Amino acid sequence: VMLKSLMLLGLLIVLLALVCDGIYGPYQNKIKTRAEANGFKVSGFHNMFNMNLYQGSFALAYALVTGELFSVMGFFQRHPDVLVKLIWVGIAMCFGQIFIFMTQASFGALVVTKITTVRKLITVLFSVWYFGHSIQPLQWVGIAM
Repeated sequence: VMLKSLMLLGLLIVLLALVCDGIYGPYQNKIKTRAEANGFKVSGFHNMFNMNLYQGSFALAYALVTGELFSVMGFFQRHPDVLVKLIWVGIAMCFGQIFIFMTQASFGALVVTKITTVRKLITVLFSVWYFGHSIQPLQWVGIAM
């Protein structure tokens, strides 16, 4: 029963992420179109800065309210080597975001969606191959679609 409820929660989170992806891209296009109509050029870096500013603010507020920030700080004090690795992950994520936001600003949300979908597909197939997982016939149908 617990596993089933966790599966449902996971599927709900994936569905929510897909809904957010479906809303975010066209909304970015709308912002860019309105700004250009008013004589402003919105670059990928503008979008990246504003998105990270709001996400960071909400994440910090949530971490403070729930007390998670203090447990994370304690974890870093107990395992300082993790912080260096986390900084490297952050740098890699920064370059990935630059690519995504510049692509969105230059080519629009549909191209970003296509690139993201193909990247996820390649990641899943690589993971299956690398870790030796098996894929059921119905899953192959989903991959083919």
